[in-house]
Amino acid sequence: MKNLRKYGAVGTILIVGIVLMLLYRIPMLQTLYDDIIMFKKIEEPKIQNKFETPKPQSHIQYVFDVTSDKIEFQNINLIDSLKRESTLNDMLAPGIEGAFDVVLNTNINADYKINFKSSNQKPKNLKFQISETNTITNSLDDLNIQGYLQKNAQKTINIRWCWSYENTKEGNFQDTLDSKNIQNYSFTICAVGEQRG
Repeated sequence: MKNLRKYGAVGTILIVGIVLMLLYRIPMLQTLYDDIIMFKKIEEPKIQNKFETPKPQSHIQYVFDVTSDKIEFQNINLIDSLKRESTLNDMLAPGIEGAFDVVLNTNINADYKINFKSSNQKPKNLKFQISETNTITNSLDDLNIQGYLQKNAQKTINIRWCWSYENTKEGNFQDTLDSKNIQNYSFTICAVGEQRG
């Protein structure tokens, strides 16, 4: 009788364990089942690149005067430049995108340089692009923006950004981790001007 109770308790624990394991695996099995039923071709995962889409109109501009030996700073929250159609809750998350303009003015002939300094950690898969050159970087700090501006001229530099969906296990894990831990990305723009001849 004692053995029967002992085996009954072990059997119950095994059955509960199997049921829990099946419940845990059902979402993974459902995806495979959907792929087979819909005759989806199994291939290497591709990373979606939103920079291939047309340039979004920027609604936010940061204006700097790059007159001789003048340094200007502005603190920016990336979420302010969010393309509103790409999110529901104004938070950084995979699949969102946006753009902002850096506008330079001067009343002299000036060489200019724009630097970016991150204030907090950014999502690893968040990318940036200077629309004019199509240069894509993993960090604003890597953008090399410098040039020459004639007297009384204005230059607008459009910077696009996107956090594309990742299609790899590692990419999905990193996106999930970053979206839980990083609510917003902040940085400082520094514009420096130096008079030329």
